[in-house]
Amino acid sequence: MRPYKNLLLLAPISILIGASIWLVIGIQGTVIESPGPTPDRGTQTGQGRHYSETGHTVVNEFLEYYSAVPNPEFLYGYPLTEAFSDRQGRWVQYFQRAHFVLGQDGAVTLTPLGRLMYESSEVFPMTKSAGSCAGFGTGFDVCYDFLTFFEAYGGSAQFGVPISEVEQLGARFVQSFDFARFEWHPDSPDPALRIQLAHLGQLYFDRQGEDPARLPPSNSSAIVQVTRLQAHAFSAQAALRQDDAQSVFIIVRDQNLQSVSGAEVSLSVVYPNGRVLTGLSGRTNTIGFLEFVVPAEAAGGNGLAIVTAAVAHSGLTVETHTSYRIVAPVFSN
Repeated sequence: MRPYKNLLLLAPISILIGASIWLVIGIQGTVIESPGPTPDRGTQTGQGRHYSETGHTVVNEFLEYYSAVPNPEFLYGYPLTEAFSDRQGRWVQYFQRAHFVLGQDGAVTLTPLGRLMYESSEVFPMTKSAGSCAGFGTGFDVCYDFLTFFEAYGGSAQFGVPISEVEQLGARFVQSFDFARFEWHPDSPDPALRIQLAHLGQLYFDRQGEDPARLPPSNSSAIVQVTRLQAHAFSAQAALRQDDAQSVFIIVRDQNLQSVSGAEVSLSVVYPNGRVLTGLSGRTNTIGFLEFVVPAEAAGGNGLAIVTAAVAHSGLTVETHTSYRIVAPVFSN
């Protein structure tokens, strides 16, 4: 995949700095996932294939549609639910990046999650060079690494047509299509993972208000492989005095939003005066929860304290951040 040099070099300094700051104080990090199918992923069971990564099975017409692409685990993600009848009486199944619907004619269709989950954001000011972009009659072009990825993984037959320019969504540069949202990850050490697909299936599941009880493994005794960590940190007090201790809470979940117990967590705090506190560590309990007590730091100065929690489990890592404000004690006569 050719480097995304034009997008990076043309980025305004203010945008890059803003993205960096967001990454420092954002609520969670990103975990890199391997693209493409792995030969031993999934166990064939009659007319279905069970995925230990999420504890769910893809069967019959859904399995046929899912398997029609050479790398379904990468393009659609693992199944988030079993197939079930939704409120409209349709037979559906959720995947991490997709939503399948079985029609009355027996044909499976892909829900246009890119359109349904589209969030208008600030357009990225990108210069388009000849030969590096392609138009699709929608008024939006696909360029550079996004175009390379688009063409390599099925083009408009797989993703539909672009419905936006490259935009800045949070700390990421993204582009939306009918059936997907592309994300640019320049921080990925693997060039093949500089472009990744957003987990729109999971977001759509939440937006539809589906029953969370559909997410746990279909077999309650099944051992589910953790493929993605989701960590959140928050502090007990938004502001406290220099002589007060702070409680910081960490919650760790997997790709199914299930609790991850035994995850290793290391905490560091950067105080307003630049002093760094390290050495705080622990493991999440049976419900994926961990509390740290950050000692008072009278010499830390007044201002914002930045907290970083590094989480590791099953070979996966993720960082999550929170912050709180330290103020000088108020004395009265």
